[in-house]
Amino acid sequence: NFYVKNLYSENVAHIRRYLNSRGFKSTTIKQFELGYAPNRWDGLTNYAIKSGFNVNELLQSRQ
Repeated sequence: NFYVKNLYSENVAHIRRYLNSRGFKSTTIKQFELGYAPNRWDGLTNYAIKSGFNVNELLQSRQ
């Protein structure tokens, strides 16, 4: 999952610390598959293309 994977990247350790400070335990975060959306408008699109999807497939999936 794109968002879950982002939450565990090294450059957003501060987000994980924030969640922990708000009472979210690691087990809860994993159980409910919490994630993080980077501040990029094309983040998910780029991830999907790198994962083997093409732009036409992405456009068709929205219908």
